[in-house]
Amino acid sequence: MKKLMYIRNNKGLTITELLIAIALSSIVGLGVFQVLNDNNSLQKMFSEKMDERIEANLADKLILRDLRAAGPSLNNLKFNDDKNLNFYDFEADRSTAFYRSQTQISRTVTLKKGGNTIMYFLSFDDLRGKGLFADAVTFFEVGPPPANIYQPASLTYRGINYNNYLTAKDSNGNDMNNPQLIHPTNLNKLVLVDSSSYMPTVPARPAVFIGKVVNTGGIYDIQRIPATSIPNNSSNTDIWDYRITTPTKTIVDPANFIQYMYNLPPVGANGASVRIKPVRLYKYELDCADPANCIFYRHDVLHGISTQKVPLMRGFNCVRFTRDDIATSIFQVITDKNLCSNIK
Repeated sequence: MKKLMYIRNNKGLTITELLIAIALSSIVGLGVFQVLNDNNSLQKMFSEKMDERIEANLADKLILRDLRAAGPSLNNLKFNDDKNLNFYDFEADRSTAFYRSQTQISRTVTLKKGGNTIMYFLSFDDLRGKGLFADAVTFFEVGPPPANIYQPASLTYRGINYNNYLTAKDSNGNDMNNPQLIHPTNLNKLVLVDSSSYMPTVPARPAVFIGKVVNTGGIYDIQRIPATSIPNNSSNTDIWDYRITTPTKTIVDPANFIQYMYNLPPVGANGASVRIKPVRLYKYELDCADPANCIFYRHDVLHGISTQKVPLMRGFNCVRFTRDDIATSIFQVITDKNLCSNIK
């Protein structure tokens, strides 16, 4: 019987074979790593592009909403444009001949790194209800007829909800005016009051009072914003003032809402009516503290007791707001990254 023998090789792998195996494994490993790394880089780049696009789209929608509601800004805010003209000049009633004679009927404000970096908008706040109209006397208690018929009756201010003016309901139980203005959650928030009467200014504009709705001893009032709290424009001056120019060209600076009402320019025999509008003041800011990555912010200024600051876009070193014609209330904003490539 033939004996089978199994000879076992105990030598193992040689050093050469081991080095070849390690080299092949390294090559394969590096290849796999490179593929994974390229894939991760592509995924990161794609994710960043998507995030940037989503961020820009959301910012565009938010800015567009603000611009559509920015009507109260016209002739009420003072903000110089790139040519030192008031961006908010609005003269819709001028003749065609007037506009054809003008060389600067457009307005442009450019926010850029190293230059002006702020812009303000005063916008309607629809979440706090509609604007409303009222005769100036609505908020006053009228005294008895005086003995002398040539003397006016006495007037006592009773607040903007006198005789339940804001909270009144019709026969079906529907709100007739705007009770939201004095809801507890809406106190200390901005309203703009303008009048039906225009002051003898150029451009002609209504007398305006911007303040916060407050509850003082059960009387709802509109409180003037302290001078130290009024934001400044790019020229470091207040973005609005309270001064009223009377028909005799006298300048009155009302200390409170009562004095504002007393000094409204009259309109015909019926006096003046006022419009109260819930508004928000938005500040747009291009923050280039990191020059390589400027951030475009939106601040909700003077709204309640806190200021909300929201980043809108990153990587833009220039943003431009424009109005093509001061006869229209249309605003535009341009946020192209190459917009200011030629601006030094």
